[in-house]
Amino acid sequence: MYQEDTLSNWFFVERIGFIREFWIRENRRKQGLGTSLLKIVLGDMKDKGIKKVLLTTDTASGFYVKSGFIKDESYSAKNEDFVFSFVKFESLQNNSL
Repeated sequence: MYQEDTLSNWFFVERIGFIREFWIRENRRKQGLGTSLLKIVLGDMKDKGIKKVLLTTDTASGFYVKSGFIKDESYSAKNEDFVFSFVKFESLQNNSL
């Protein structure tokens, strides 16, 4: 599950994408399905003009880093999971996720 969302305070408003649920069944992992699905999600967000995508994870950090996300300590999640952000939308054009 993913969605468009807004972060705001008294000074700014930032439109972001947020990936809430992203899961591949264990027996289907390591087949490129997660990467393919993530490319579709990121492409959809890019088409909507979103410049940053955020997610939290406590189990798949390596997958997201390999896919171009960075651990982003400028955000903190209420559930205390690590927050990762993606801003490399130009890499989608090169198909280099």
